[in-house]
Amino acid sequence: MKTKLTWKKGFLSTTYQIYSGDKKVGELKERSLGTKAYGYLNNKKYRFVSTGIFHRTTAIIDIKTEHTIGAITYNTWHTKAKISAFAEVYNWKFNNMWNTRWSLYEHGKLLVSSEGSASQGNIELEDTEESLVLSGLFVTNYYWQYTAVFAALIPVFIVMFT
Repeated sequence: MKTKLTWKKGFLSTTYQIYSGDKKVGELKERSLGTKAYGYLNNKKYRFVSTGIFHRTTAIIDIKTEHTIGAITYNTWHTKAKISAFAEVYNWKFNNMWNTRWSLYEHGKLLVSSEGSASQGNIELEDTEESLVLSGLFVTNYYWQYTAVFAALIPVFIVMFT
């Protein structure tokens, strides 16, 4: 059965508010400049802890048990990621060049798809573990932040090398 969620995020906010209809069912809140985040969806709570600079990985931790249930690895071009969890590997990717649509697949089967902007979006999912939905949103946020920092540094590089 397909589930539809929406999310909202204020300008310069680090918190995604996740809704099912008008009811708030979750959130994803970033802390420590992208190295830590906390999220919950449908009363399941997770922590995301990132390490590394050039070869970044993120541990997905179930807060209730304090066990690491998975990990996220990012590709060099910041367009794809692999989420390893529950003895499976899930593939996350942007679906357009504007990075406003992303999907999460398992063995080629679409599990989660999302479309949005910097302030709001929609998520559609098929009976998918909450941690995977939050992981997909976490990856999206990480890549959007990376792109924003890179775009902000372009004028600096232009001035330095001209």
